[in-house]
Amino acid sequence: MIRQTFNATKPAANCTRRFSRQSAVILKKRCAPRVESLLASFSSVVLKPNLIVYNSTYRNDEYRCFSSESTRGDDVSNLTNQLVDFFEEPITFLASESSTKQLPVETILVYDEHLLQVLSKGKVSKDGGDEFGLATKAAHSSAITWSELIRHLVTWCRKDAGGMTICEAPMLAVLAFAPLLVHGGVAYLMNLDEHYWRGTPSFYDIVQSAVGRKDDEKLTRRERLHLYSLGYLFQNEHAKALSILSKILEIFPGDALALSFAIDIAEVLGDEKSAFRCATSVASYWNERSQRSAIGGTVIAGHSIGSSLIAVGLASGGRNREAESMAERVLTMDVSGFSGIAAMALAKVYSAEGRASEGASTFTGYGVEYYDSCGYLFLDSKMGGIGAKFIMNRDGANADRVALRLYDEHFSRIIEYSGYDGGQNGSVVIRRRPSKTSKILLETATGAVTSLFDRLFGKNSNSVDESNMMQGNHAKDEIELMEDAIIKESEPRTIEDILTWLPPTVSVLVDATFLLFRLTVSGAINAGDSRWHKLGLAWKHIYDIEAKHGRNADENDQRVLFNHAPLARVASALLLDNDTIGQRDNKVSRKIEQAARKLGQLMNIKRCSTDDQNNVKDEWAEIVRLLDEVRTGWARCSSCTAQPMNQLLNDIDVDGMVLQSFIEHAICHAATQAGDYDSLCVARSICSESVTLRANSPENWHRYGVILEKLGDTDNARNAFHASVSLGIGEGGRVGS
Repeated sequence: MIRQTFNATKPAANCTRRFSRQSAVILKKRCAPRVESLLASFSSVVLKPNLIVYNSTYRNDEYRCFSSESTRGDDVSNLTNQLVDFFEEPITFLASESSTKQLPVETILVYDEHLLQVLSKGKVSKDGGDEFGLATKAAHSSAITWSELIRHLVTWCRKDAGGMTICEAPMLAVLAFAPLLVHGGVAYLMNLDEHYWRGTPSFYDIVQSAVGRKDDEKLTRRERLHLYSLGYLFQNEHAKALSILSKILEIFPGDALALSFAIDIAEVLGDEKSAFRCATSVASYWNERSQRSAIGGTVIAGHSIGSSLIAVGLASGGRNREAESMAERVLTMDVSGFSGIAAMALAKVYSAEGRASEGASTFTGYGVEYYDSCGYLFLDSKMGGIGAKFIMNRDGANADRVALRLYDEHFSRIIEYSGYDGGQNGSVVIRRRPSKTSKILLETATGAVTSLFDRLFGKNSNSVDESNMMQGNHAKDEIELMEDAIIKESEPRTIEDILTWLPPTVSVLVDATFLLFRLTVSGAINAGDSRWHKLGLAWKHIYDIEAKHGRNADENDQRVLFNHAPLARVASALLLDNDTIGQRDNKVSRKIEQAARKLGQLMNIKRCSTDDQNNVKDEWAEIVRLLDEVRTGWARCSSCTAQPMNQLLNDIDVDGMVLQSFIEHAICHAATQAGDYDSLCVARSICSESVTLRANSPENWHRYGVILEKLGDTDNARNAFHASVSLGIGEGGRVGS
């Protein structure tokens, strides 16, 4: 069992409680296997610097805990146990173990296991089954600890006399459900209740009951603030939740969970400045505790995760040199722990500086190991999509096939297995969790060995036919295996099944949409590709869920879908005709959405075309005007004078890694289609900015050459094309083709 100790700087306990020897024996039998498994995941790196160091000494006779009330008396409601988590933060249990079937000590161990999974995005555990492939194994690894936490959480919930759910361990609800609310919103949670879980108490009831304890004086101040943040997430008010998390970090700078939530929410909101502010507000605190101890540990537990998250925040704020240094130090010391978060920081740095070659090598080559097992809420898919963009930037048209393969592997897979692509007659698809061994993987490995010997010693034509037959059988077996794994409506399902095969979140569809737009603009696919059709069906499904369950109102009580995710409003506008926000036009996000809606129509992504070519050119020019207003922050008069009319409300950061790339590609593509001088001048200014700030990017130089060629500057266009070829393997990109 992990020995938990208390920091002398934390609030003093009113008493020290000893569990009976009988309780300790039960605890050891229940918890030892899981703890040993957790320790094993760090066994190969525990002696390296800057890592978590566990004390695996077993204590069979006692466990120290806080108790805010005397243990005497029969009134269970007055009993409050506080145990510390891995980061030595108190976790309050508002009833004694005698009132539940679960020991608080066993629950805190489960909490710690999943806490590390959440912070590392699933990297710390590889216990999942590989029956359905490595991507599903990564998701299953997170689902194991996640489902165990929810099972413990359910045991700490009870019904009052009126039948209302009462949550006695509200911080467990924060850890279990806040990430779902961050990335999917309340509609996503309610959809899981309605179509997937169908258990009691529902996820919705658990979160609601946990939020109801936010003013309970028995909880610590940190816990109450976390519950206030959860309450705002429960109302789809992500900006207010981020404000609460910022306050938590001011008071409790060592709260890694709050820092992780803040970084994630800022990304969903497209608020890079808030991510930077949160990271820098705690950077000194973590840096001061990075000194080494005699046994190689750090003053603060989990120092690597804090450093990784701070690196992401620094990269969001443009402090690339500091972010890269910090991320590389974490990757050197802690590859098997928190490398997925550090890799995200590097992705931001490489993107901001246009270092396409390093990005492609890292995120599609040797660096895949940094994130390939980060299956918690699809971080591995997000990073795979980033790798596809880097390799397109470096290799241009030569990377089309690789980029499409990465899209299918990381995004099409999720859309298809969930049934959001229109398969399974549009019904909800739930599959069983994978087993530990994959027959298909074993057969593939056998075929690889056979192929190796064939290459060494030669092979005849019969072996070629046998190889082709084996590949065909492998594909057939894989399809049959996925079909057999579907759980029928009448069959029971477990939480582990559901969490292994989660449907796509809004964040996943945003990443998929922007990558597919990039592939279309570069000429790798056209708007009639089936991938666009399936993605459109997925967005329609998400849209219907949001319209049914979402808390959709802005500050003026206007009906707003995806109010918690501005990037989702932009991405969905490429494929849907529905107006997802109100009538206020003075917001930056509104301008980008209008441009995206026109792009979807003119590129025929929405399967609608216009015969009037003159009008089409004007529409392309309108897209350039809208996005130029976004860049300058001023709405302008459409006349030739282009006088500024009113300043736009900056509700989204247009300089973020995702949105900046989309705006640049959209402006240049629209300008080449419009062909008018003013639009091409706007595109030229965009390209000039790109090659100045990200001079190492082959794609930026190629795009610059295309625009200069359109303007008639052939000599400088030729120089730009030469720069593109010299920096990349191919031509860097095919803008406007």
